[in-house]
Amino acid sequence: MCTVSFVPLQHGVCITSNRDENIHRLPALPPAMYRHNNKPLWYPKDTAAAGSWFVCRPGGDCVVLLNGAFEKYIPAASYNKSRGLVLLDIALCINPVAAFENMPLQHIAPFTIIVFCKNTLYECRWDGENKYCKKLDAAVGHIWSSATLYTEAAQEKRKNWFSHALSQNMLNTQEAIMHFHTFTGDGDFANSLVMKRDNILQTLSITSAHITANGILLQHHDVVQQQGHVAVIPSELNAIETHA
Repeated sequence: MCTVSFVPLQHGVCITSNRDENIHRLPALPPAMYRHNNKPLWYPKDTAAAGSWFVCRPGGDCVVLLNGAFEKYIPAASYNKSRGLVLLDIALCINPVAAFENMPLQHIAPFTIIVFCKNTLYECRWDGENKYCKKLDAAVGHIWSSATLYTEAAQEKRKNWFSHALSQNMLNTQEAIMHFHTFTGDGDFANSLVMKRDNILQTLSITSAHITANGILLQHHDVVQQQGHVAVIPSELNAIETHA
C-alpha cells in the first residue's frame, strides 16, 4: 500500500501496488473473491484488520490505498476504523468517488486512494482534516509513493525512474510493470521499489491488475514467501477462475 503505479497499455490499463509493512504484521491472504452485501469484490486480505489495500470488482473498476496524504504525520493513539476497511466501504459503492466525498472520516488516519472507475482515473486524499479529490489523465502514466515512508526527495527519485521507464517503452506489458516494481532501485534498499529498512519495514507483496474490456487479470506476488497467485475477474459475473 505504499507504492502505486498506473500505466495505460495498448489494450487496457495496469494498476500495480507494492505493499510495504512491518515485518511482524500477520501475513496477508492472497487475492480471492469475497461477498459484501451480496456484492463480489476481489482483494488480498489483511488478516490483522480484515481490510485490504487493493480491491477490484467486475466491470473493470479498481481502488487502491496508500497510507498518508501529502506529508508524514504523527499517528494518533487510536482511530475509529482501519483504512483498509474504509477502502472496502468505498469499493462497495457504485460511485467510489462520491462515496469518498460523502463519507465521514473524522478519526480516520490520513490516506490516499487511487480510483479507476468506468475508465476514469481519480486521486482522493484525506489528510486527517480535509478531503481532496481530482480527476487525472488516464492516457498517461502516474506513480505515487506513500508520504509516511518516503521523503519528497525519495518520491521525486522514484518518479524519475518511472518517467525514464515510460519514455523507453519499458512498461508495455503487465509482466514488464511487475518487473519494474520488483527490481527498480539504485542500491539504496531503504528507498528502492522493493524496499527493506532497519530490519523492521519491507515490501511484503506486489499486486497488479491488468484491466481490459474482457475483464481483469489480477496477479499477486508474495515477496517474502516467493509465491505467485493469479485471479481472473470476468467483465460480467458469469465465470470465476482462481488458481495459484
